[in-house]
Amino acid sequence: MLLATQEKICLSDHGIREALYGNNQRDVNQVMKNIVYMELLRRGYEATVGKVKNAEVDFCAPKSGDTLYVQVTYPLAGEKTMEREFGVQETIPDNYPKYILSVDKINRSQNGITHKNIRDFLLEQQDDENTSQDWLTKKNIAFKLIQQAAGNVLR
Repeated sequence: MLLATQEKICLSDHGIREALYGNNQRDVNQVMKNIVYMELLRRGYEATVGKVKNAEVDFCAPKSGDTLYVQVTYPLAGEKTMEREFGVQETIPDNYPKYILSVDKINRSQNGITHKNIRDFLLEQQDDENTSQDWLTKKNIAFKLIQQAAGNVLR
């Protein structure tokens, strides 16, 4: 089997995490992964954690016969981080879309793996979404949670 699942716990309300742990800044990667997880579910994907060889894939997200593979990292700040995040995606032997999401604004896509700014990913409108103010409000709330967790360094 290519991908074996692992268990992770994601919260639907970051206020609970803030109340229990105080400051979310120390776990900005976890907060970002949690927000992406909730967004994948909202878009109709079934999001699970996967494993390829000895590496973890943050999200394997099947939907209607297609699958997305998503890695989430705060910044792609160095060769080790780049190798870790892109390396796990490169070991997946199928041709479904593979994404790296980070706060970086410079596109670092490589070897068929798409790098996206997490804000751009969250603000992408899906074909089945409307452009209501409610949709934009929800997206802005998610981005504000990331900003808050990161200590407003994304501005």
